[in-house]
Amino acid sequence: MQMLPLFAFLTICSCANSPEIQAPDSETIESIIQEGDVILKCGHGQISRLIIKTLDEEIDISHSAILIDDTNKFALLHSISGTLAETDGVQKIPLKRFLTDVKKGTFFILRPQIDSTKTGIVVRKAQTKLKQDIPFDHEFNNVDSTEFYCSEFIQFIFEKGAGIKCFETQPISSKNIYTFNSMLKNPDFEIIYRW
Repeated sequence: MQMLPLFAFLTICSCANSPEIQAPDSETIESIIQEGDVILKCGHGQISRLIIKTLDEEIDISHSAILIDDTNKFALLHSISGTLAETDGVQKIPLKRFLTDVKKGTFFILRPQIDSTKTGIVVRKAQTKLKQDIPFDHEFNNVDSTEFYCSEFIQFIFEKGAGIKCFETQPISSKNIYTFNSMLKNPDFEIIYRW
C-alpha cells in the first residue's frame, strides 16, 4: 500500500516538470484567416529538426501549407512524405490537427497580396493537385511538377495561379531548394499572424 502514495507523488512531480507543448489558439486563428492564406511552421519532430538544420535559416521553419474552406470549416492542403503520414504527397488536413505540432516562435500566417479572383485560381490549382494524387518529391526537383515537396507545391500553385513567386532558392547538395524565410520577406505576402 505504501507504493501507491509514492507512485502518485512521482506522477505529479514528473508531470509538473515535463515541458508542456502548447499550440496556437485555433479560435483566434479561425477569426483572422481566409482561404488562400499560407501557413509556415516548424514542428517538434525529427524530420523538422533535420530540415531546419539543413536549411540553416534565421527563423526555424520546416513546413508550408495553403488554407482552404472545406465545407465551412478550414483545412490545409500540403505535400508530405508517406513516411510521415498515412498518405504520400499532396493531401488535406484539418486546421485543428495541423496546429497540434507547432514549435512556438515558428508559426506564421501569410496573406497573398492578390485579388480574390487570383486567390480563387490558386486555391483551385491546389485542389486540382489534390485530386490528381500528386506524390511527394523525394528528389527535390523544382523543374518537374509531377511530384512536390511542401514548399515546391506552394510555389507551383501561386506561380501558375497568380503569377507570383513565393520563395527564393538555396543550393543544397546540387539541388536548388526553396527557403522558407525568403517568403517572410516577400512583398507579395503580408504576415498577418505570428505565434
